[in-house]
Amino acid sequence: MIEENDCARREFAALNLLAPLDLAPKPIFFDAALAPIVVYEYMPGEMWDRRKPSPAELAALADAWIKLQSVATEKMWLSHGT
Repeated sequence: MIEENDCARREFAALNLLAPLDLAPKPIFFDAALAPIVVYEYMPGEMWDRRKPSPAELAALADAWIKLQSVATEKMWLSHGT
């Protein structure tokens, strides 16, 4: 399968890996036979690219990165640049 055509499946799988950590939206639905679309829950809040994050938010981001390091890597896949 061409990697670009597999992006939605990989996104759904990644969201499932992160679901127990509460770091990303919870995945709700994906079916490659229907369309390359991932449906996930809405996360309230404001995107940081719209404003400068506060020191407390940056500290929370550092905590999130530490949590992310606990994800088991044997369930992950290699990514390739194009």
